[in-house]
Amino acid sequence: MPVPVVLNPHGHFFEPGWYPRTRPDMQARAATLARMGAVAFAWDMVGIGDSTQLEHDAPSVPALQTWNSLRAVDFVRSLPEVDPTRVAVTGASGGASQGFALVALDDRLAASVPVAMLSAVFAGGDPCEDLYPDGLHGTLEVDATAAPKPQLVISDGGDWTAHVPDRELPFLRHIYGL
Repeated sequence: MPVPVVLNPHGHFFEPGWYPRTRPDMQARAATLARMGAVAFAWDMVGIGDSTQLEHDAPSVPALQTWNSLRAVDFVRSLPEVDPTRVAVTGASGGASQGFALVALDDRLAASVPVAMLSAVFAGGDPCEDLYPDGLHGTLEVDATAAPKPQLVISDGGDWTAHVPDRELPFLRHIYGL
């Protein structure tokens, strides 16, 4: 029986001795998803880990990262054990930004779980996360393009996502209500 797949783009979590993709928390997430019966797939963002053909702050990185993420969808859907109608994406920080871009651009995503990134006023502070060219917007409008597909938004009470329940969530509820 075909199984679901969860894409796991990593965020900007740098720790000595680890690539963000290979950090223990990323490995634990992938292992947990596998125990739950899903294929979990992670890859390096441009300029990090095994993908260092360009520096991470090169101007073309946002487009190249999104291109790589779209190709990740192609790859996982080609696996014989995968149900191509059950592809989801989750990630924190810059990984959530990649999830926003994927859901906005690719109808093949069935669900998304952005973690500690949704904001009406802040985009993360890294050039690869700035989804608007003026850098003045957050991520809310792009994330809202997930509607009507299922989405679980996880915020962190100690960062810029602390106001999600009272600021961003009402907007998302309105969009989903349309």
